[in-house]
Amino acid sequence: MLRRLCGFERFHAIAGASRFSRVFAEFTALELPARVHEALIRPQFGDQIVGHIAQDSTGIEAREKPGPKARAVEPAEPVPAPVKKVAYQYSGR
Repeated sequence: MLRRLCGFERFHAIAGASRFSRVFAEFTALELPARVHEALIRPQFGDQIVGHIAQDSTGIEAREKPGPKARAVEPAEPVPAPVKKVAYQYSGR
C-alpha cells in the first residue's frame, strides 16, 4: 500500500534506498503523509471523532514486595485476674 501511495505501481519500479530516502524526506517536508491520511480518512468518517481503547491483558510474572507485618498490640498494664469469692471459710481442720 505504501508503495502505491508513493507512486511505485510495480515492484520492479521501486527506487533504490538513497533515492527513496530523498523522496521520502521531500514528502515529509510537504506534509504529504498527513494530507494522504486525511484524504483516506475524511470520506469515511468526516468530522466524527473515533474512539479507540487498546488494552493489554498479557500476564506479567513479577514478585511483589511483601508488606509490613502487623504487630500484635500489647496492653499497657496487665489486667488483674478476677478475685473469686468463697462462699464458706476453711477452718483448717
